Amino acid sequence: MLEWFSKYYNSFIIVFQVLSLPVNTLEQRVQYLINSGFSDTDVARLIQRYPSSLTSCLESIVPTKMKYLQQTIGLDNEETIILMCKRPYLMGMKLEKIATRIQFLNGIVGLNKDQLKKGILTGPGAALLTLNEKSMKTKLEYYQNVMGLSSEMIKKQPGLLTFSMARIIVRHQFLIHVGLTQGNHPSFLSLIIPSDEKFVKLVKSEHSLTDYNAFKENILLASNFKDIKEQKLPNATSWYLIFLFINFVKDNWKICKISLSVLLLCHHPYKGNKRISFFWGGRGRA
Repeated sequence: MLEWFSKYYNSFIIVFQVLSLPVNTLEQRVQYLINSGFSDTDVARLIQRYPSSLTSCLESIVPTKMKYLQQTIGLDNEETIILMCKRPYLMGMKLEKIATRIQFLNGIVGLNKDQLKKGILTGPGAALLTLNEKSMKTKLEYYQNVMGLSSEMIKKQPGLLTFSMARIIVRHQFLIHVGLTQGNHPSFLSLIIPSDEKFVKLVKSEHSLTDYNAFKENILLASNFKDIKEQKLPNATSWYLIFLFINFVKDNWKICKISLSVLLLCHHPYKGNKRISFFWGGRGRA
């Protein structure tokens, strides 16, 4: 129980922070986003992916971040909103960190303003501003020193830097395993984006998905990588349901606790009667 709670501690904290806000505060913050150019769909997506935005002072964060991104990257208002909806975590990042990422992409990777703008608005490139420089440098060195990709190819496909080292190495090593090299595939990005099943089909080798999975497991073990997606609590749909529910309960904390209890039981059905007792102040209730 303690291990499970510790794993999802941050999610619980965010849940309680959102539920503790007055309804009128939530309404004001949602309305502010709409007045800033976000559509209803944009707001819903933003809250789903980054519920902490509701606990932030949006009136100071949003205009500052939008102005900075527009000035440094050359985005217009609509493009900035698209980027924030794709990577809402930008709202919680300090400008200094964003600036450091941009400096790395400009200086080390060699992207000019137009290439950076195109890169972050295309495919997986939106994640470029949320990745740390050490991670991107490791990938850059692998692409150049091990795979032999040119700087120009990486500039054309900066989204290559957004994938995990585990994924990059496994895909690259499998291409070598089946007798293919990077020279046969000028767009490695098109081979790293697809799911494992689609990747195997694109390679067009005699190996099956089962063969690829076995190969992948061996590579990950040999490289001491963990390629497991961490489970998040609650998921996007649940965050949105919580947000909608708050508008109905109108500060009724007991009903909020009941809602959260049901949410926990739905996501992690394990002795739920005991699982929810810690915030009811006693034994779980039927």
